[in-house]
Amino acid sequence: MIAMKSKTKSKIPRLKKQLVQLIASGDLRLSANQVCWPAQKEMEATLTAALAAEGYELVRAHEYDDTAKHGFIDSQRKGMEVFKRIDPTAPLIIAEAVWQYSITFSPDSRRITGRSSPWPTGPARGPASSGC
Repeated sequence: MIAMKSKTKSKIPRLKKQLVQLIASGDLRLSANQVCWPAQKEMEATLTAALAAEGYELVRAHEYDDTAKHGFIDSQRKGMEVFKRIDPTAPLIIAEAVWQYSITFSPDSRRITGRSSPWPTGPARGPASSGC
């Protein structure tokens, strides 16, 4: 999986055809995000492998935060910033292996016009022992 790195407010990059964006909304509580990050990281690795098997590459639309020690969108403001930088015409997966609050990005998700996922969907299941 690769991470998009765009700290500037320049033109939104358009993704190549076989790239799929990923966002992960976390909890508003720092401690919950830190505890649940290993489960999310494991799920993202599994998702990356599954997409690769189908000929796609997963692009993380926001970076891991070394200071916070997790890679979740943890506030509505951060969600707004992430959505300003992603390609609204490219496929987007919102993948969660944790309890989360969609308030961190729901208002901005309306501008996404990328095609729907060709992969089957269903209830997500994180590691049973994670408590996430």
